[in-house]
Amino acid sequence: MAGILDGIVRGIASLAPQDDPDVKIFNAQNELKDITEKEEKIFASLGRKVYAEGGRDTYPEAAVQLDALAANKAEIEAKVAQMKAEKEERERAEAETAAAREAAEADRTCPNCGTVNAEGCKFCCDCGTKLPEKTEVKKRFCTECGAEVADGMKFCSGCGARQPE
Repeated sequence: MAGILDGIVRGIASLAPQDDPDVKIFNAQNELKDITEKEEKIFASLGRKVYAEGGRDTYPEAAVQLDALAANKAEIEAKVAQMKAEKEERERAEAETAAAREAAEADRTCPNCGTVNAEGCKFCCDCGTKLPEKTEVKKRFCTECGAEVADGMKFCSGCGARQPE
């Protein structure tokens, strides 16, 4: 995020008069920041090499800190995976709901003018055309958990199991 903001600020600074002392200072500070970042990357690379070549024994306090960071990293990665799974489940449930709503609207849509009529209408409220008789929809249930699965859905919204067609 900081990289994006830096780019925007640099772009704006490039529009300012280049002989302005503040712009000169800003540009010099950015150049210094770039060099410092490159230096930090080199030190980080060097530190990794030293640590890999026996640094764990030589610097046990760093090993403890790195182990704690690795544990925190694993915990956060697990949270991210869980959040992604919850998001996918929510999206799948929303898709099932939308499909069910569309199916219900399709049953009430006039074949002549396309008006979506209220439940129970036998004739279109807009053009008077007789609406088709409602066909009985067979309910489907999940093969894993038994939850009801909307027609056309490939996965259960209850457990996420793939459903037969």
